[in-house]
Amino acid sequence: MLIIPCLQEEHRDRFSAALHRADYIKSPIDVFNTVCECVGAVTGVKNIQSSKTRLRHVVRARQYVIWLMLAEMKDTGMLTYLQLGEMFKHRYTHATVVHARKSVEDLLMTDRDTRDIFKHLTQLLAAHGYQRAMYQLEKINILR
Repeated sequence: MLIIPCLQEEHRDRFSAALHRADYIKSPIDVFNTVCECVGAVTGVKNIQSSKTRLRHVVRARQYVIWLMLAEMKDTGMLTYLQLGEMFKHRYTHATVVHARKSVEDLLMTDRDTRDIFKHLTQLLAAHGYQRAMYQLEKINILR
């Protein structure tokens, strides 16, 4: 672990651990590409970022991407709702991102198929090194 010599002894470990964790935070665009790839693999929807169709299964796939991105990037401070919306080719507004998040949360509470999809998605993301979404689902008792 990195030791910072200029800090007082009691603060060194905490600060060094924070720096060590910061090395593992990936950029939002890297996370976005991985999440889109995983959602596409599970749902069968291709080109999630650029698709403009309003077919339900495609819209749901985009909503899954939004929810997973918010779960993965929540505590990093590196991504706003507007920035997430702009990652899609047709530029969602922050209101669309909020609606997608709420829609997925409602589906997770009521729809067994959505819960099963998210179990697969979080396992795939965990294999890629992204585990925050899994912790988020455990927090709201979806994976237990």
